[in-house]
Amino acid sequence: MVTSRPFNPNWAHIPKIFHEADIQKVVERMEPGQIDQLKHWLSKLSGTCVFAGDPGRGKTYTAVTCMRYFHSCGIPIENQRFVSVTGLNQKWLGELDDKSTSWYHMQELKKKMVLVVDDFAVRKPSDGFMDYLYDLINERWADPDLITIYTTNASQAEINEMMGPRVVSRICSDEIIKFTGVDQRMKKREVEPKVQVEFGK
Repeated sequence: MVTSRPFNPNWAHIPKIFHEADIQKVVERMEPGQIDQLKHWLSKLSGTCVFAGDPGRGKTYTAVTCMRYFHSCGIPIENQRFVSVTGLNQKWLGELDDKSTSWYHMQELKKKMVLVVDDFAVRKPSDGFMDYLYDLINERWADPDLITIYTTNASQAEINEMMGPRVVSRICSDEIIKFTGVDQRMKKREVEPKVQVEFGK
């Protein structure tokens, strides 16, 4: 099934900087083995994948291109969602006094066909937020038809230290793609023309 609906990144809360993410750029940056691994996982249209690597290696960019691919396969963008762990934490903190709003938001994230969780395991979460986050992780892991992508700068050992083995077991049991190469943000900065500014003229 191919959806005829347009791909509107705003419907999935995708950050504006990634709205024009292009699969061709992903192909150019990745090693052949990484591309084969990504294609294999995408072909299943289900399950969990961890995009791991240092900052600026294209993990989030690639995750958004995957969302575009899933849309082309018939999973409409309105049934997908992009969230950052920092954003989830802020929302959880803001809704501590309104349990009903927090509950409905979590139920929505649990049921989205595609969920991208960006910047996973940046820091050790509080016990309260860890319970909130684990509930989401566990519910999505328990439904094999759902598609979940986690992007992280942390190693499997670091995730285990911060969040424990039960989290590692659920997010790392399907597919892990390691992103290498240069920092694309710094590379872009190096190639951008430098503008000379003269004052007093």
